[in-house]
Amino acid sequence: MRCLGLEVEGGQQSLPILGPMVKASQTGKGVGMQTMNDALFDLVKKKLVEPQEAYSKAIHKAELKQMLERGGFKLEAEAA
Repeated sequence: MRCLGLEVEGGQQSLPILGPMVKASQTGKGVGMQTMNDALFDLVKKKLVEPQEAYSKAIHKAELKQMLERGGFKLEAEAA
């Protein structure tokens, strides 16, 4: 399985193409597309990755944090 978020090199949030790509992947969930946060959250739910590790790899951290909290997962206190 390929993940859109893993296809983008460098993790730069300022890439203008990311907005349309994320929207396309959200729209295309019915055909197997998913966002990086969706993939990370699935790994946490399957207990293959710890919530803190998933959070550290996320590009859109605030969104993943909300997903984790809604799913009942706790993050360790964030380092300043």
